[in-house]
Formats: sequence, C-alpha cells, structure tokens
Amino acid sequence: MNTAISHIESDQHSQFCSATALPPSILICDPNPILASGMQNILQRAPYLSKYDIRVEARPDLLVLKEVAPDIVIIDPWQGIEAWHATADLFRDLSKVTSLIFYCPDISAAEARSIGSVGFRGIMPKTIEGEELVRIVSAVAFGGIYLHDIYCKELATPVMQLSSAADLSPDLTERELQVLRHVALGRSIKEIAAALNISTKTVDTYRTRANLKLNLRTRPDIVQYAIQSGWMS
Repeated sequence: MNTAISHIESDQHSQFCSATALPPSILICDPNPILASGMQNILQRAPYLSKYDIRVEARPDLLVLKEVAPDIVIIDPWQGIEAWHATADLFRDLSKVTSLIFYCPDISAAEARSIGSVGFRGIMPKTIEGEELVRIVSAVAFGGIYLHDIYCKELATPVMQLSSAADLSPDLTERELQVLRHVALGRSIKEIAAALNISTKTVDTYRTRANLKLNLRTRPDIVQYAIQSGWMS
C-alpha cells in the first residue's frame, strides 16, 4: 500500500474516532423531576461543564451504572435504600469507575461515616444553592474532592482538637499534619493559607514535605490515607 495513502487513511480514521467519541457525562439521580431538572439546567449553563452530557435518572440501578460508568454521578445514597450494608459494596465498586457526588439530606454521624467509607469525590447538602452546586461539580470534574463544611464535623475531628501530630502520624510535624488534613477535606491552597494564617507558598511547602514523607502523590491518595488513618472516622 502507498505510504502516503496509508497515512491519509490513518488520519481519517483518527478524525472519525475523535468525532464519534462520546462526550463526558454527568448523571443526576433524583426521583423529584422538578429538583433534578433544576439541577440539570443550572449545570448546563455552567461554562466549565458545557462539554458534558448532563442527564437525569429518577431511580438508577447501581449495577447498570457501573457498566455505563458516567464520569460523574450525583446521587442521594439513602434514596430508596432499605439496607445500607447491602448497598455499600455496590457504591464502593461504583466509586472505582465513576466520580460519586453524594447529595444528602441531614444525616447522623454514623451515616456520614458510612458514606465516607464507600468512596466519594464530593458530599453536599440538598439545600445547596446553584452557584455552589456548580463550584462543587466543576471541582470534581477537574479531579478535585469536595466535602461540604456541614459534614466536616461528622467525618473528621477538627484540627484544633488534635493534641499533637505524633498521635496520628509520627513522621509528620504538627503543621504538615494540619495542612494535609485540610487537603483531605477538599480545601484549596488559598483556603488553607487563610485558615492557618500562612502564605500559599508555605502551604505548598508543607504539603510537598508531607507527601514525600508518606509517599503520597495525589489528592485522592491523601484522602485514602486520611480515612485509613482514622482522621475521617
């Protein structure tokens, strides 16, 4: 076969695959059609999410969701669930193939810990406003993790209550521990700097040192370490 023709056919094939590739997707799971449609409309108007195919499913099958594997699933983990222990494993498996954002009503500390144990990229309340909804979903879409403030007290002990860094991670200094725990809770560098009254450059330095000490690379690694270490239980 002529080499030039071969290259042309290869380029055409690549262009065809690119043109027919499915867009990234977000699935909103809520039996209330008005609420679900409202969320859909808000997200569809968000600039950062314009490339996403955003759909609504009233009563999803978790096994089917695992096969379809949307990029992001927004779901109330308690909706229509009679036995959490039977569903937890399904959520845990689903979290391996899609980014879960749990959309929760008021929950107890035990329920919050149950949610935290199955894997998540975001947890937000059902009373959330449109602007914050966009911010949370956009953060998750870009690979971040977001834990809304109202769940922090249920999923983690506040930093000021820790007696010393050695109690949980003997290799970390007190400040490195504080920074890492803020990172695990989804805080941005600027938010951490403001909370600890230090510069963003100093925050980045502490985070880098802590990551090197614990051999962590990404935010999900930090969250997983935090859960395993009991920071979020």
